[in-house]
Parts: sequence; C-alpha cells; structure tokens
Amino acid sequence: MEAEIPLFLCDEGNCIEAQIIQDLPWSALFDLINCPQSDFPSNNIVVEEQIETAVSSKEPALEESKRIRTRLAELSIDKDSEGKLDKKGRAVKKKEWFKHIPGGEFLGELIITNWEQLESSTTRQNLEKLKKWASHNGN
Repeated sequence: MEAEIPLFLCDEGNCIEAQIIQDLPWSALFDLINCPQSDFPSNNIVVEEQIETAVSSKEPALEESKRIRTRLAELSIDKDSEGKLDKKGRAVKKKEWFKHIPGGEFLGELIITNWEQLESSTTRQNLEKLKKWASHNGN
C-alpha cells in the first residue's frame, strides 16, 4: 500500500514563520513583536523603531503592509545574520524568533486566537489540510 502524503506548501519564498506573518491580521503583529520571551532561550525579538511604530498604528496601504510584514519575516528567521562574522571572525549564531518550543507555542496561540481572521489564508488552508490528513490516517 502506497502512502499518500500531501504537500502543505507556503506561498513561494516563504517558510512557515514568514507565511504566518504574512497571513496574520495586522492587529496580531503587535502581539508578535511584543511576545513575552521569559521562556525563550534568548531575548532576541528586536525590531527597528520604525517597524514597531508602524505595527502599533492602523494598517497602512497594501504595499507598505507587505514591506513591513516582509521585514518582520526576515527578522524572525534571522536572514540578517547569514554569512556574518563576529569581531573574532566566528560565524554569527542565528537567533531565530520561534525555532524552539516556547516560540512555536506562542505562534500556535496567535494562530488559534486569530483563526477566524485567517479564513482564506494559506496558513489556515495548510493547517486544515494537515488536520484532515492526520485524522484520516490516524484511524
């Protein structure tokens, strides 16, 4: 019997964190950047003042919203440290925002809290497909 395992793909160029940031309602981005990090391995959620100010305000026009979301996604997966060296010439360690259990739990809570607003999003579609696949194959 051949296993039928479907693919759950994000939009082109997005990892799961970037997809979630693209799909969350604007109001949830404030919660994202103000995430309590007491259980995180390090306090590494740091954004530029301009981004923090923008997220604290009403959602801007579409292009500006996309720019801000893209920047948050870049920061969350730490693209800025790729290939960088510290003062001693060692590779800079990545400090991704949510690649640990407390961070994953936090993102999960944001998704659940905003489930209704994610109705036609790629994130919700993928999670619904995953749930259907898991319950179909769980017997």
